[in-house]
Amino acid sequence: MKGLLLKDIYCLKKSLKIYGIIFLFYGYWCYSVKDISMAAMFTFLSIMLSISSMSYDEFYKWDIFALTTPVKRKELVLSKYLLGYFFIIVGTWITLTIAFFVTPQRLEMTWMEIMMIIGTYASIGLFYQSLVFPIIFKFGPEKGRIAMFILFAIPSLFIIFFAKSSMTMPLPGKEFLQNGIVFGILFLFIIEVSSIVLSIKIMEKKEF
Repeated sequence: MKGLLLKDIYCLKKSLKIYGIIFLFYGYWCYSVKDISMAAMFTFLSIMLSISSMSYDEFYKWDIFALTTPVKRKELVLSKYLLGYFFIIVGTWITLTIAFFVTPQRLEMTWMEIMMIIGTYASIGLFYQSLVFPIIFKFGPEKGRIAMFILFAIPSLFIIFFAKSSMTMPLPGKEFLQNGIVFGILFLFIIEVSSIVLSIKIMEKKEF
């Protein structure tokens, strides 16, 4: 498993430099405008890195070669999920670093509120990964990338529509938030496990 992860990171060496520049750009933007909302892009970029590794595998026919070795199909799937988790953790760490420099006083937010926002971004990243990865294993990285853009676009359009409308929603109470966090973690865990199991089944039946 360690070898598979190292292989992906080495393959993404050039891409990591490009994404590093993009990360710096959005990081500076967040710092300049005193707003960490753009840090949501870090989650999006983190998932894109994982999809890029799958594109490399498809281009170089890596899966076909790997299956001639003792590597199991289950390990190929799990390595991609672990890679995705790794990049999401890195993206979350970068967001925390930006939030540290853009102090709560400048943001007019408490650290608890900041941590909740960052935790939400990370959760959204995990959720989208669980939706996109089975599609990639079934139909390939290109269709998976399209599916990801669509999945990001739909809620974004809804948020824009809601922001421009005169609709208002009451702020949730403390008890509601606490219950929501517990439910959200449980729901995310179930989705992740289901996604991994589905991806493994798809990979086991896939013909090369």
